[in-house]
Amino acid sequence: MKTKSIFIIASIVLASTLTLSSCSTKTRAINQLESLTYDLRDNSANYSLSDWQDAANRYIDIRKKINKHYTDYSADEKERIGKLQGEAANYVAKGAKSSLINNVGGIASELKGLLEGIMGLVGGSSDK
Repeated sequence: MKTKSIFIIASIVLASTLTLSSCSTKTRAINQLESLTYDLRDNSANYSLSDWQDAANRYIDIRKKINKHYTDYSADEKERIGKLQGEAANYVAKGAKSSLINNVGGIASELKGLLEGIMGLVGGSSDK
């Protein structure tokens, strides 16, 4: 009888630990998504290509964790996940637009220099 009681108590403790661990992991994934979203909001305007790759890898890892526990999330948690993903996508789009404009500006300057060089050669004003 004593052994059976110990087994039951041990089973309850193990089940509680697994449940708490699962809740902690699924909550951690939402918190990581929130952290990434805030990081994108605050820093993405200055991201380098490497920073964007790191952010993409973080997002992929977070999505894997969320997908693993998706059926365990409540409707409110799923709504929060959707909102955070929407905000993150907005910051990515803004960052990509900013990056594109900056790169186009750099390319435009390079192209202008190239054209001036060509025109200088065509016009006979080259420095031979």
